[in-house]
Amino acid sequence: MSAQISVSERKFIERSIDLDCRLDGRSRLDYRPFEIDVGVVPQANGSAHIKLGPTQVLVGVRVEIGEPDAKKPDQGRVFCSVDWCGSSDGWIQLHTLAGSTGNSKEAAEVKHVQGVVSASLEQRLKRCLVPEIPEKATAFHSTSKGLNLESLVLVAGSRCWNVMVDCLILSAGGNVFDAISIAARAALQNTTIPKVKIIAGEDDGEVELELSDDPMDCEKLEGAEHVPLCVTLTKVGSKNYYIVDPTPEEEQCSTLQLTVAVNDLGSVCGVSKTGVNGLEPMSLIQMIKDAQKIGELLIAEQDNLLNEKGPIQ
Repeated sequence: MSAQISVSERKFIERSIDLDCRLDGRSRLDYRPFEIDVGVVPQANGSAHIKLGPTQVLVGVRVEIGEPDAKKPDQGRVFCSVDWCGSSDGWIQLHTLAGSTGNSKEAAEVKHVQGVVSASLEQRLKRCLVPEIPEKATAFHSTSKGLNLESLVLVAGSRCWNVMVDCLILSAGGNVFDAISIAARAALQNTTIPKVKIIAGEDDGEVELELSDDPMDCEKLEGAEHVPLCVTLTKVGSKNYYIVDPTPEEEQCSTLQLTVAVNDLGSVCGVSKTGVNGLEPMSLIQMIKDAQKIGELLIAEQDNLLNEKGPIQ
């Protein structure tokens, strides 16, 4: 856990970003090297572990048969959860309490903020994994919707596959959400679903589902290769400079963050902003363009890392 930075440290960090030479030697748009492994949780249908600097995230994917949403009877469902390992609680304390004494009141406040942050991360992750494309899409929007939810339907309006994406933040060393999205994309590509045989029941309209007992008799998630990952641009200081993949110290200097979901085609699948400051239209457009370029590079690097380890099983 990094300590709360002083005013002098803040100015020093802002100055280094102005000069395009961050404290760890990176330029403003440089990512830290990352490592990723898949199939690390044998009990899950798919899993991935990422190390991005000091940040570590473990993602497990489970599939269960359930009922589709009444409003979308022809689609399967995706659920996301984000939890924190005990060793990562310091990130929450750092962003909520300065000079914490560790009493019960402060502990309760940290727990409350942890829940709020987790809920926000869950919502942002789901929008990234299953982006909703508006009817009047702009040039920035993608025609790909990531996971093919229609392919998850077993019996229309009655039975479907529910995909549970469970994320555990093992350590938070900056840029947690981007790490989650990269690991989630790899875990979904690693996910397999048992083949199901639909048997007509004795009564009209009644069916029975028979799952294959053969662990090799399975199929991949359709559309997993088109799932976007997120690139978060963090604006620091009073000038129009922004960075990617911030360290915890740089995050403390943030005035706003713009998160852009980018797929394997380099198309934008979603944009969200956090922070109280606004953005000028031209700055917003340039940030999105930079995020597109970085997103394409990250996807290529992720795919290369996984290919070096062999085919995703």
